[in-house]
Amino acid sequence: MLHTEFRKFKEYLSQNRWSVLGWNILLLLVWWPWVFNTAPRIDTEVFINEPYSNYNWLDMGRQGAILTKYILGLRWFNPHVEILFGYLLICLASVLFGYLFWRAGRKNKVLCAAFGIFCFISPIMAEQFYFELQIFEIALAYVLCAVAVGTAYIGIFKRSKGFSVISIGCMVWIFSTYQSFVILYVAAVITCFILLYQQESERKIGWTLVWKLIAGFLCAFILNQIITEPFFSAQIEYLSGKIAWSSQTPSQSVYHILGHLAEGFFGEKPFYTPFYGIFILGGIIKVKTFKGKTGKNNISHSSDCIADSSILADGCRWHDSYVKSTNGVPICFRV
Repeated sequence: MLHTEFRKFKEYLSQNRWSVLGWNILLLLVWWPWVFNTAPRIDTEVFINEPYSNYNWLDMGRQGAILTKYILGLRWFNPHVEILFGYLLICLASVLFGYLFWRAGRKNKVLCAAFGIFCFISPIMAEQFYFELQIFEIALAYVLCAVAVGTAYIGIFKRSKGFSVISIGCMVWIFSTYQSFVILYVAAVITCFILLYQQESERKIGWTLVWKLIAGFLCAFILNQIITEPFFSAQIEYLSGKIAWSSQTPSQSVYHILGHLAEGFFGEKPFYTPFYGIFILGGIIKVKTFKGKTGKNNISHSSDCIADSSILADGCRWHDSYVKSTNGVPICFRV
């Protein structure tokens, strides 16, 4: 099984090498000023002035990021190392996600290779990577997210418990590195499912696959909660203040969700763009007006609407718009 995937991955790279190289060079041009400007940015001076510091990550459910530092020997913070290798990991994540979507849809190799440009230069990523102290850990989490999605599908299709365990392990790691990877993982899984649905028979891509994907996700999510809640979740405003279902009335909650959807549709804040709303509206019109001979065509053309699920999930989780969980939007609009 692993040999087959390596062979397919090699085929993807060999047939698409110039596209992969070209898009990553463009990504480097965008990142060039960032890679070679290591002036400390927000919160970074804490890690520089206090080597081996955990900052407040162990109190806010980011024990996975600290684990990454322990495993890779990054406890003594060096901004040059973090930024350079963070950028290289972003390139690797771009290639892996591109391969993942090509493997699922078996088409558009050139556009799949452009994943990094569509995703990692989006406005929300400028905010994300402005926090240099976590750039390497977040970039590695993107790589592990692609691995988690791929191994989840391989484990189900090949009935391999080993790949399923790897997927769950990667999910626990990324969920405990940055909480918004829960949304990122779900968005990537749904995207791959739709791409697969367009190619495979309904017998192979059906409810059994859906339930197995949900079961694997729930196993990882619950396991992460079991580890995080007793040991790595202090009652601090950063976490407790973001979920307010119990402290606000239903009408207030609905108001905040609708307001957040409006921001996502109309681009009212720098982390969005009016094109998000245009793309979502176009996808909804396509689903409503497309008349295929089978219901499968309607489902396959609903991929344009996935992005709305990321924006809605963000609004449903938080009492107000919360930009850190909008990282899933660029992945959704990539496909």
